[in-house]
Amino acid sequence: GEAGRYRMPVLARAYAAARRAAEDPPEMTALASERLFAGWLELADHADRQLPGHPWVPPPPALQQPPVLPPGLYPVTPAAAGAWLGKERASLLTLTAAACAGNYALAAQLADRQFASQCQMAAFTDGSHLWDMIAAAASRAGDTLAAAHARYRLAAMTVAEGRKSRQASRLLAGCLTMFR
Repeated sequence: GEAGRYRMPVLARAYAAARRAAEDPPEMTALASERLFAGWLELADHADRQLPGHPWVPPPPALQQPPVLPPGLYPVTPAAAGAWLGKERASLLTLTAAACAGNYALAAQLADRQFASQCQMAAFTDGSHLWDMIAAAASRAGDTLAAAHARYRLAAMTVAEGRKSRQASRLLAGCLTMFR
């Protein structure tokens, strides 16, 4: 793995999952998952707010949840925020995909807070993948507004990439159709 980063071996992860399933009540597992997602969302939000925004996409709204993390954990400078988002890129992608499986609105909040850094790192495929997944989940749930928002973000990511204007035009036309 990466220097300074710890990874949980597959066997230890499987053992922990089996113990959790056997010993922890489902409501406790759900609460722990909520705290985990809330903490990551809080960190990603703070880091994202340190970076310059993207000119085509407004910043995400302020979080309405109460803080779950102690204040000293946040990256405090734009350089530290960019470094944190870069180091946590794979974790944030995995976490956002996991959130999308059960809560596409949470996944959209997480993806919103990765947009600027993905553009800065030229990680357009990451952003496109997330927004496509979120749009599909929102569409399956019948949430037209959330699906249109996700398609708009997908179009913005496509334009930011700088070479797929026809694809972006089709995505934006689809958004307009959804808003009618």
